[in-house]
Formats: sequence, C-alpha cells, structure tokens
Amino acid sequence: MSIYQDRRYSIDERAQDLLSLMTVEEKIAQMHVHNNLAQLAKDIDEGKVNNLFGVLFDVRATDKKIIDKIQKYALEKTRLGIPLLLCGEGLHGFLYPKATIFPQSIGLSCSFNEKLVEDVAKVVGQEAYSLGTRQLFVPNLDLARELRWGRVQEDYGEDPYLVGKLGSACVRGIQASGVAATLKHYVAHGMPENGINLSSVHMGEREIRELMLPPFEECLKAGAMSVMPAYNELDGTPMHASKKWVNDVLREELGFDGTVISDWGGVAMLNSFHQTAQTSLEAGKQAINAGVDIEAPEYYGYGDKFLNAVKNGEIDEKLVDRAVLRILKLKFKLGLFDGKAISSGRQKFHSAKSVRLARKAAEQSIVLLKNDGVLPFSDKKQKIALIGPNAKTAQIGSYSYFPTDENLISLYEGLKRRVGEENLFYAKGCDLANDNEVELKRAVAAAIAADVVILALGDNSNFYGGVGWGNEEIVEPVTCGEGFDMHYLELPAAQRKLFNELAKTGKKIVLVLYSGRPQVIVDEYERSSAVLQAWYPGEQGGIALTDILFGDVNPTGKLTVSFPRSTGHLPCYYNHRTSARGYYKKPGTPQTAGRDYVFSHPSAFLPFGYGVGYVPFAYQWVRSKNLSGGGVEIRVKLSNLGDKEAEESVLVFLSCQYCEVVPYKSQLKAFKRVRIGAGKSKTVRFVLDESAFYYVNHDMQKKVAKGKYTVRVADQETTFEI
Repeated sequence: MSIYQDRRYSIDERAQDLLSLMTVEEKIAQMHVHNNLAQLAKDIDEGKVNNLFGVLFDVRATDKKIIDKIQKYALEKTRLGIPLLLCGEGLHGFLYPKATIFPQSIGLSCSFNEKLVEDVAKVVGQEAYSLGTRQLFVPNLDLARELRWGRVQEDYGEDPYLVGKLGSACVRGIQASGVAATLKHYVAHGMPENGINLSSVHMGEREIRELMLPPFEECLKAGAMSVMPAYNELDGTPMHASKKWVNDVLREELGFDGTVISDWGGVAMLNSFHQTAQTSLEAGKQAINAGVDIEAPEYYGYGDKFLNAVKNGEIDEKLVDRAVLRILKLKFKLGLFDGKAISSGRQKFHSAKSVRLARKAAEQSIVLLKNDGVLPFSDKKQKIALIGPNAKTAQIGSYSYFPTDENLISLYEGLKRRVGEENLFYAKGCDLANDNEVELKRAVAAAIAADVVILALGDNSNFYGGVGWGNEEIVEPVTCGEGFDMHYLELPAAQRKLFNELAKTGKKIVLVLYSGRPQVIVDEYERSSAVLQAWYPGEQGGIALTDILFGDVNPTGKLTVSFPRSTGHLPCYYNHRTSARGYYKKPGTPQTAGRDYVFSHPSAFLPFGYGVGYVPFAYQWVRSKNLSGGGVEIRVKLSNLGDKEAEESVLVFLSCQYCEVVPYKSQLKAFKRVRIGAGKSKTVRFVLDESAFYYVNHDMQKKVAKGKYTVRVADQETTFEI
C-alpha cells in the first residue's frame, strides 16, 4: 500500500506522495474538466479512454448510474486510481431535475436571515451529494451595484457586509453536506461597464479592498475550499491572468490554500475576448502564472501545446505541481480517496422537509413595498382579477433546471387553491414585451368584473443556465440573466400600457413584480394600492405570495438593493462616499430647476433596508457604550405594536464623520432578525468589534478610523467617539 492510500497519514503527506508517483500527463489531466458525461461513458464502453480528466461537470440530466460508472472506472481501471471530482451548479437549488428550487439569491438576501440561508444551502448540498456531486459553484459574492446587469439576481445585494455574512452562511451549509463551496466571481465582477456582462470594471484598489474583497475574506474564514476568478478585466488585466489578485492577494495575503477553477472558457477568453494572449499556449502560461489550477470546460490553455511546453522546460513543472497538489488535497479533504467518491443509498431530492423550507424561504424573501390598506385581503369571498404575463408563469430565476415544471406553483395556482377558480378572473393582458390587443381587452373586462386587480408584471428569466447553454426554444424574450442585460430599467412598453388601461377602470391594483433586479416603477408605485417585490421566489412562490396577500404570513422582507428613480439615476446604491451624491443639495422638479440634478433628486427611490409589513414595530432608542476590551456595544429597544407575534430585521448603520480618505455616507455593520410577541418589547444588543471601524489607508492597509461616529437604527440615531 502506498502512502497516499493509507488513511493514517496526513492529507499533505498523502497528496505529496501521490504527486511524486504521477507522470506529467497524469498531472495535467487533473487540471482539466470533462463537460459531457454521456459521451465519456460511451468512450469508456468502447475502450477509447486511456486517461481520465480530473474534474467532471454536466448541466444535463445525467443518470446516477452513468456517473457511478465513470467514477468506478477512474477508481478501478486507471493506473493510480485517482477519483474524479464531480462539480455542479447550486445557486438557489441543485441544478438537476426534481431538485428543490429555492428563491433566487437576491430574494433570499431580503430575509436578512443567516440561518435560513445556511439551511437552504445545506439542503442544496445534500441533494447534490446524493448524486455524487462534490463541488458546487456557489456562493456568488458579486455586489449588485450595476442594475442593468442581468446577473444582479444571483447576488446577495449591494452591501459587502451583508454579502459576506450570507455568503459565509451559504459556505457553511454547503460544506456541512460534504460538498466544496466555490466563491465567485473573484473579484469586482458586479460593476461591468455599461452593465454588459463580462465587460471591463473600473474601480481603484482601495475601493476593491473596502467593498469587493471583504465578502471573499469573510467566506475564506468560513473555510471555503475553492474560488472562481471573474471574467472581467481590471485596469487592463483579465482576472484569469492576474498574478496580483489571484496569487499575491488571494494566496499570499489572504492565505487561501484551496483550488482556483476557471470560469467557463475564462482561459480561452484571454485569446478570443481580452486579446492578451495571441495563442492558446500563451493563454495557458498567463493562467498558470496567475495561479489558475483547473481549466474549464475543455482543453485550450492547458492542452497539448501546454503539455509539450512543460516537457521541454518552457513552462516550469513546479507550477503544474503547485496546481495539482491543491487539486489532490481537495479530493483528499472531501474523502474521495476514502470511500466517498460514490454516494450510496437512494438519491435525496425534493423531500417534504425541503419543500417546507422552500416555502418558508419564499415567505421571507418577498418585500412589501407599499400598502394603502388594501392588504391583507379578508377571507370574505371577493372576485379577484389576476392579470399579467407573469400571473400563470412561475418565474424561478436562472441557474434552475427548467425543462420540467411539475413542482412549480405559480401565483395563479396559489390563488386558485385559496379562493376557487370561480372567483378568479384570469387574463394575460399582454406578452412580456409585446402588445396583444385581444388579451388587453380581456384584461380590462376581467378588471371591471372584479373587486380588486392583482397585476403580475416584471422580467422573464426562465433560462436555466449561463451564456450559451440555456433552453433556446423559449418563446418569450429573456430579459434578465447571464448575458441578458438591459439598457433601461422601466417595465417594457407593453406592460406599462396594460397597467395604464387597468388603472383607468378605477379598480384597486395590487402590483406584484417578478424580477431579478430593481426596476423603475415610480409611476406604477404611485398609482397602485399595494406593491409587492416577489423577485424569483422559487417553486413555492405562488403559495407564499397567496399567504401574504391574505395575511396568513406577515411580509418581513427588506430591500438589499436600492431602487432607482430612473435608469439615468444609476448608480443609486446607499453606501456611497459622502461626496458622491452632489454638493449643492437643491433638488429640482420639472416646474422648478435645481442643482445637482436640474429636474430631480439624486437619491434612490426606494433605499436599501426598505420594506413594510402588516405588523407595526417601534424603535424607541439607541444607546452605545465603548467596551473595555475594544469595540462598541449598541442597544435598541424594539416594540411589537401589533396583535400578532412577528419578526423584524433590525439593521445597524454606521457613519464616520471624518477620515483621512473620503468616508462612506452610511454602512451596514450589523443585523439581526428578531421575533417578538404581540404587544411585547425586547432590547436588542449588538457588539461592533474593531473591524466595523476599518478603512483602507493611503498605503492600502486596513486601519481603524478614530473619531466621531453616528449610529442609526431605523429612525433612531446617536453619536459616540472611539
């Protein structure tokens, strides 16, 4: 028995021993991903496979028998018996038929519930593990700061502190299931130029270190095992070729010792897209020097020319050894050499427990933006007109397995179960982006005949994968997702026309928005009686929405991304520097010109942290106290003024009055979800440690900003000094 086969030795000893036994060909094979499992299984049957890849990935519905067959071949028929690492997607549910589909990340974040995110991630990991998948490409730690970008839906919002906390919860949940989490997209991917996917990012190093890097740091502390570089370039250097950010910062500065796997085609794009490499070999050299260990999804940079360059000494074999050693260590950590490469027992998909969790997650993800008293509906029978292109469509968001919809519950289905089909007047009204005069007339007639109108508008994101691997047969245009970016954020003209015609009927309108990003809804907001932001609420979304509409569930979601007044008001995130929203402070109107914007105000229409519910809460005071061991204690008294027990997310914001670099206007530094009984009060306590007061100084080092601070919790604030 070799050392690497003996569990008595450490992971480092076993990995080093195995590496010493491998040929150059076997080493580089570990650095590749095979992207077609069905073809690979066929090649095995036909005896065409001499050496296997190190990593497998497949977005299709591959049967577990095929996966197990390939894995057994690797374990039993190859020279060293090195197991394969099967990777998959699991952004808000394992990407596989019959897996549980949870709310998309942007919705989950509105719960401000770390435990919920961890519980969801644990189920995603368990379902993936049961198939044999041992690595998932989650969480997505991009900050949602460019709202035209179609991937806003995949993010946990615009705030780095929140993204770090929820990302860490996701890492803990995924890895508790025996599956490696992959942090993406490293780094600064969330602010592409023009809002166009993959385009350049313009940020200084200080801003990256203050905003974009902290979520990754937080998740590395949680033990994340893998990292995926971003597609974008930064200051002219693509991330897949950035030795500074991938090796010097991630590895040496932050101490990450896991694997770095390229984004899909990220190495090839050094040649075809970024044009920093004239040849595939040059692309491979740039990537290996930067510290990219695994190339996905095919041979390109790490192909035959790369192999020959290693053999003839043009590329130092030590760079290959460095990458392969990390890959082997990950496989040992996951127990792939010790009986965990193949899952035993039956597959665990879509259990009753996971469905209940999906429903709970949907309930907490939905944000009530407005309510003039029309909600909640009473149980007294009333006629409801359900109208809109998203009324019967269960919008679940991208990176979901969409060819099957047997488990998806739309708003129409949820309402039908509640009030009966005889009390529900449905009309599509229009297509997602196109007029339909026949449907428009039906919608107006339904509204006139009903007591109240529920209007389901928004985006379409039912495209199950990333760029180039979605279901192209979809008839409706996809308006949100990877590679689906928008130049404006208003609702499509056809939807606005439908809204206007329904408003003329004089009926109360409850607007339900299914979207993966904030939209410009100033006019629709003002003319609606209630507005609900549903995001993409997952398979149980129709039930959760119905329960909120009828008051069985109190809406508790709060926005984690700010809503703009118009597309021209971008960016509108709340945590900007103090000098970023104007100097003159004289907002104008079409009737009276002003400054900074002549005819408007530069603030967000609906800010980060905004959300209303049926149960009123009162924040009575905030007190602060400097602690002897460092840090500051914050206390706030929270009272439930309603007649039902309810939950409230308490958010603590901090503002530094002066700093040697321009400070931020406001920053989230703590949050807690609290349950309080009807008529009861509770003192909620937070402790802000030294890290809450960090800034990045002129030497790009973290430093505590001494001086005066303002702390704000809801409508209460106080000042203190450190």
